[in-house]
Amino acid sequence: MLLCWRLGREEIVRPRRQALGLLCGPSASPLEVSSAMRGLVLGGVVGLIPLLLGFTLRQTALGLVGLLFCAFAGFLTGLLGPIVVSIGFVIGIIASWHRSRSQT
Repeated sequence: MLLCWRLGREEIVRPRRQALGLLCGPSASPLEVSSAMRGLVLGGVVGLIPLLLGFTLRQTALGLVGLLFCAFAGFLTGLLGPIVVSIGFVIGIIASWHRSRSQT
């Protein structure tokens, strides 16, 4: 009887704890925080590419926005997101520079 009660109790208590954990939001363990911060730093480093290209081609605002978007993408996705965002902003900066250069 006691064994059945304990097994039944464990089955009942575990889902409640899991549901309570989901209601409380994400865990604040150091591993999860460091993973998000690592993505933010990697996104910032990758974001330097559109920033430097923007400064070089006199598209400063677009380069700065590219840095911010790369950092945000790194915070959300890790390393793959900022690379894709950086490529998009590099293409956008070059196209904007080419368009402004052909108008003058």
